Amino acid sequence: MNNRKKNSSKLNPSRRFVLVHWNCFHIANRIELLKNYMGKKKPDLVMLNEIKLDKQMSNFSFDVPGYQAIAKPRKMGGGGVALLIREDLKYFEDRSLDCFGLELLSIKIKLGNKDIRIISMYNPPSSKLNEELFRKIKNDGSFVLGGDLNAKHLEFGCSSDNPNGQTLYNIIDEHELVLLNNGEHTHNRFQKKGGSDILDLFLCSRNLADKVSNFYVEEDNMTSDHFPIVIEMDFCPDRSPGHKVDSFNFNRANWTRPKT
Repeated sequence: MNNRKKNSSKLNPSRRFVLVHWNCFHIANRIELLKNYMGKKKPDLVMLNEIKLDKQMSNFSFDVPGYQAIAKPRKMGGGGVALLIREDLKYFEDRSLDCFGLELLSIKIKLGNKDIRIISMYNPPSSKLNEELFRKIKNDGSFVLGGDLNAKHLEFGCSSDNPNGQTLYNIIDEHELVLLNNGEHTHNRFQKKGGSDILDLFLCSRNLADKVSNFYVEEDNMTSDHFPIVIEMDFCPDRSPGHKVDSFNFNRANWTRPKT
């Protein structure tokens, strides 16, 4: 898990849109580490899973300089998701997926000439993946989804299969989605033997696949049991002041859906 190699970006920084997903496993314990990371890397958007906050705590836990925050904590602790968005990035909060009652947040942004939905989603191990959700977001247009979906499949590079993994495999095949990873494990249950696997994933609509120039797993897990994963996209974001309204293997760059 510690011998990680990053693909160096060849993009001009002004033409690069950087998204990070991280299952932080209780953000209150790791917020200073995250602030340091974001201060150095300056990603455009950070997706957080398992923030483990209540509503009151989430109001003051995301004071990250240069970023706006949207949080969706659970009512009874555990789980929860958040988005940290650069202050100069224009976005609109998208509530159209709230009807599914899932642990997810969605925003819409304009990248180049495309309107793109960005989704942060946490799917607990005991919850079945909602196939209707993926049908809707596919039909609605361009999207990128990052999350710990607790979906394992050998074709994704995981050490085993589980029911959610088979469901996700079928969803990717049926809707011609693109799974972004490079086979590196993203989760290690606090260094326990046999605990290493791939749980954290990025998915995107097929029309965005050729805009993804890089994927990598960070070397530092910032004391969580999950490592952040990063994608870089060849887009020039609209950096006017922001506001809101109420298994693919990357190293092979084959961009094909799983075989049936």
